Formats: sequence, C-alpha cells, structure tokens
Amino acid sequence: ARTSSCARTHHKMSDKRAEGQARKAAKKQSEIEKVAAANAAAEDAEWADGAKKANKKQEADADKKARAAERKAAAAAELAEEEASLAAPKASKAKKSSAGKKTRAEIAAEAMARIEADAKAEAKRKKEIKAKGGDEYMGVLEANTNKSSEIDASGVDDAIAAMDIAGSSATGLEKQRVNLKAAYAAFEARELPRLQEEQPGLKRSQYQERVHDLWVKSAENPKNQISKS
Repeated sequence: ARTSSCARTHHKMSDKRAEGQARKAAKKQSEIEKVAAANAAAEDAEWADGAKKANKKQEADADKKARAAERKAAAAAELAEEEASLAAPKASKAKKSSAGKKTRAEIAAEAMARIEADAKAEAKRKKEIKAKGGDEYMGVLEANTNKSSEIDASGVDDAIAAMDIAGSSATGLEKQRVNLKAAYAAFEARELPRLQEEQPGLKRSQYQERVHDLWVKSAENPKNQISKS
C-alpha cells in the first residue's frame, strides 16, 4: 500500500512538471511569435517607407522637369517676341522708304501733267488777252499746286527727258515751247525748294517771282542760249 501511494505521488509530480514545461514552452513560443510579428511589421513599414520615398523622388523629378520645360518655353517665347519687335521697325522703315521715293515713271508722269496744266493755263490767258486786244502774254509759268515737287537732281533729269520725249513728235515753234516749258519746270523744281530754305516766310507768289528773275538770267534758259548764239 505504501508503494502504491508513492507511485501515485510520483505520477502527480511528473504531471505537474510536464504542465509547467508545457506552459514555459507555450510562453516561449508566444514570445518568439511576437518578436517575429514585430520584425515582420517593422520590415513592412520599412518597405512602405522606401516606396513612399521612391514615389516622392519620382514626383520631385517630374516636377523639376516640368518647371525646366516651362522656363525653356517662356525663354523661347520671349526671344521670339523680341526678334519680332526688332524686325517690325525695320520692315516699317523699309516700307516707308520705298513708299516715299518716286519712280522714274512717276516723276515723268507728274512732269507731263504739269506741262499740260501749264499749257492750258497759258492758252487761256492768251485767249483772254487777245480778246481784249492785247499782245501775246509770255509771263511767269505759275505752279498749279501750293507745294513744291520733291524731285532730286536725277529726278529733274528724268523730268526733262520725259518732257523732251513728249515734244519729240512736235515741230517748229511747238517743240521749242515744249522744251522751254520743260527747262523751266526743271529749273523751278530745283530752285524753289532752295529759295524756300534760304528765305523762309515769303508768300508763294514772291518765291515764284524770285524763281522767274533767276530764270530770266540763267544760262539754262533756252532764250538766253539762242540770243548768245
């Protein structure tokens, strides 16, 4: 009976020891699992943080490239605008210059129109004088406009050439008169602007008187050339 009692006691102690060892093992396993879970969570967090940083870097790079592209486009637009503003005055100046300069054909046309107008005016005067019984009037050739023609030296030559061509079909006295008108028109076109510059403030008629006085004495006057010959 004593032996049986000892055996039961030993069996109980063995069970308690086994239970204690099992609890310790379970506790240790639980701690291991907690540590593993914590490590896994930390690793996941690290990966997530790395992904966020990578995304931020990509976003920063994209933003940087976009700003660089904007600056480049703005610089190109500014350069194009500057080039356009520089080119505009040149084009305007060239257009103004070409518009202000008369062609040879225009100068000749103006000279012919002036000859015709002067001839009509003179014919009218002669008719009026003749009707009153007076002698033929050969006075100053008055201009039809209040503004002197802007004709340079070469323009005067062109005008004379045009007038000579116009009178080439005429003969005798008519041709002489055309040449006389042409010479006077060229002389007046050159001398009138000079007198206006040297003696400003005079009336149109006063300038014309002075031009006529110069013409009477000028070697360019065909009448003076005839009288000398």
